[in-house]
Amino acid sequence: MNTKNDIQQSINVIAENGRAIVHLKFTNVSSHDIYIPKSISDAKRLSGGYFEIAVNGKSIDYSGIMVKRTPLEISDYRVIGKGQEWFNSIDITDSYDFMSNSNEYTIKLYGKYFDPVKSVEILANIAEAKFVFVPNM
Repeated sequence: MNTKNDIQQSINVIAENGRAIVHLKFTNVSSHDIYIPKSISDAKRLSGGYFEIAVNGKSIDYSGIMVKRTPLEISDYRVIGKGQEWFNSIDITDSYDFMSNSNEYTIKLYGKYFDPVKSVEILANIAEAKFVFVPNM
C-alpha cells in the first residue's frame, strides 16, 4: 500500500436539530485520476463504519447497516480527475451510538483509495474534526 498523499480529504460536521451531518471534501493532488469508493463519495447514508468517532477518548460503536460485498469493481468507484475536488454530505445520526446527552465528539476518516496508474491502494491524510452533538429528546 502506498502512503503518498495523492488525495487530500477534509471533514466537517454540522450538528444541529438533533442530526449530525458529515461534510467531506476530496482533492486529487496527483497528476492523474484517483478512484474513491462510491460508498463514501456518493452515499447519503452509511453502509459500514467508515468513521472512527470518540467521546472523551473512548470510541463509540457503529450501529448502522453493514453491507457485505464482493471486492470492488471499477463501477464501484467515483473518478476524481487530476486537480479536481469532490464533495459529499452524509447523515451519520442513526449510524453511531451517540450518547443521550450533549457531548463533544472527535471524528476521523482514514481513507483508502485506488490509484489506477500505480495499480495500488493509496492512503489519504487522516481527516479529523470535533463537533458537539445534542440529541433530540
